[in-house]
Amino acid sequence: MDKLELFHAIARVAKPAYLSYTPIESLDTKFVDNGLDSLDVLLICVYYSELYGIEEEVAKTMLPTTPQEIYDFIEAHKTKG
Repeated sequence: MDKLELFHAIARVAKPAYLSYTPIESLDTKFVDNGLDSLDVLLICVYYSELYGIEEEVAKTMLPTTPQEIYDFIEAHKTKG
């Protein structure tokens, strides 16, 4: 599974079931350009933090605007995976 596919899988879980998720086309696509709101992004970051073993206090500093920024943060702070 590549990074974009993983992002889509996590975003589908984070987005409320009654709202549709439109897959982004690039890791550089801004969340606001794709209809993901701040709560969606927060939940996505929580899932990534759990997946990669990032401590809660460190994860709270993650403020991404694109999926690539999430992956950059993960590379700098992951403890597993």
